[in-house]
Amino acid sequence: MQIKEEIQAWNEIRNSQKGFQFLQAGSGLTLSKEEFQQWNNSSDYVHLYLANQNDALCFYLIDDYHDHAQEYILGQTIFKKQFIHPTINAKQQPPLAKQANNFLIQFLQELNSRLQAASNSSLEQQKQSLEEGCKKMLDQLNTPLALSQFQQAVQNQIDAVIPSFRWLMFSPQWFEELAQAEKVVQAFKIPFQDFKFLFEEHNSQEAFLFFGLKDTPMEDFSTTIDVFLTQYDPSKKSSEEISFVLANRTADISTPCPPYHSYDLPLLN
Repeated sequence: MQIKEEIQAWNEIRNSQKGFQFLQAGSGLTLSKEEFQQWNNSSDYVHLYLANQNDALCFYLIDDYHDHAQEYILGQTIFKKQFIHPTINAKQQPPLAKQANNFLIQFLQELNSRLQAASNSSLEQQKQSLEEGCKKMLDQLNTPLALSQFQQAVQNQIDAVIPSFRWLMFSPQWFEELAQAEKVVQAFKIPFQDFKFLFEEHNSQEAFLFFGLKDTPMEDFSTTIDVFLTQYDPSKKSSEEISFVLANRTADISTPCPPYHSYDLPLLN
């Protein structure tokens, strides 16, 4: 089967420098709501396989129901994907939601403008200006709902934006450690419920999947890689415009294989 051959082709280069170059060739992939709806709703996981087709990285997504049944119908039960968007330049800001009503962005902009305006002032004057800015913005959080939404916006940055920026900055160290142990990732298991969260609870029409690092330990990077999901608007041209709607529970959503076992990933066996 060609799909399995392409997955094996990735396995042959994944621990090489060429494999790392493949992983750096883009910033993520998408799955549409229509594609998601073709999967079995009783599935527990979506399996994301990395593959090498014609010397370029590609991905295969399939629900565990059809994977275990070995029902591989391209475009119906299993979907082939490629990277979209060039990798974000490290000099750019990490992806942030550019929404007019995003209070967190307004809050940060208020503090930044005050710091710029008071840049030639004394330390005490700068701190006082920041305190006034914080009070001005926090006074707008005058309902439990507004405060809850602000807390969620802060949590989203911690859960998704920061890990994606860690991937940009620390993926070379991650790769070096895992390549030496021959444990660069081959596939991910992603909870099916997290796709349902985006497509059903948030009525997203398309999901964006991207790599992130959960943390940057001093020594052991072995289990830090993750795949995150977010709402995606295909009309947006820049990764800075991706709108993060992740809930806190999706901060550690996927299981990378390796280092974790792969016995229940049929296309690896």
